[in-house]
Amino acid sequence: MKSAKPAKKSVAKKKAAPGRAKGSPPGTAQSGRLGGENPLRPLLDLSPDAVIVIDPHDADGAWPIIDCNAAACLMNGYKRDELIGRSVDILNLTSGTPAERAAYMAQLRAAGILKLDTHHRRKDGVTFPVEVSTALVIINGRELVIGIDRDISERKRAEESLVVERNLLSTVIDNLPDYIFVKDVNSRLVMDNIAHRRLLGATEPEEVVGKTDFDFFPQDLAAPYFADEAKIIKTGEAMINREEPSVDQAGNPRWLLTTKVPLRDPNG
Repeated sequence: MKSAKPAKKSVAKKKAAPGRAKGSPPGTAQSGRLGGENPLRPLLDLSPDAVIVIDPHDADGAWPIIDCNAAACLMNGYKRDELIGRSVDILNLTSGTPAERAAYMAQLRAAGILKLDTHHRRKDGVTFPVEVSTALVIINGRELVIGIDRDISERKRAEESLVVERNLLSTVIDNLPDYIFVKDVNSRLVMDNIAHRRLLGATEPEEVVGKTDFDFFPQDLAAPYFADEAKIIKTGEAMINREEPSVDQAGNPRWLLTTKVPLRDPNG
């Protein structure tokens, strides 16, 4: 959400809000509350993600939390009263400096919506990865920052598991003498092994990923390779042990015994 023209505020205008209670520490200002009816409240309570509303213009510069939903409390391990009025730094691993917050506001005004992956710390001290989306909103005439936080612990674990599995697969196929490769439905290379890259005259995966046989072989060889793969994708039938002509990068003729099979994801 982006306001077409954010409302400007001065310290003088903010004096109407109640000040910090005498003796209370910075970041626990009584002004850190959203006065009046919050028009976003129904949306906040319906969201499965954590939603936090922050006042970036607080006189202390603490960026207090002035509203949040139940999901935010559950995700971070706090009761609502423990978050309202406290600096957003209660959730962050480090405290923001005035310069960092000014730079963030400048980026937010320029981009409209900012998204980033970071980490939060729960009340019990456990840290976890979150995907944070923030935007500027105007509520009751006040320019505020609304943040939508999503716990991405499961996604990160899946990504890490995928990296481990991919590394394991690469280690296995890179130590095989056969030419092994994987292509997408358009016959573009997705991955291959060292032996196959040597045949193509390449050394690094980046040199072959996204390319087709037409980038490495003469037309009279690449065309039937491409046709065979299109048929496999269309029919779902494998091609087993077919003798095929080929050439190496020096132009020397070679004969290959080729097997190609369709690989489908759970959605087909």
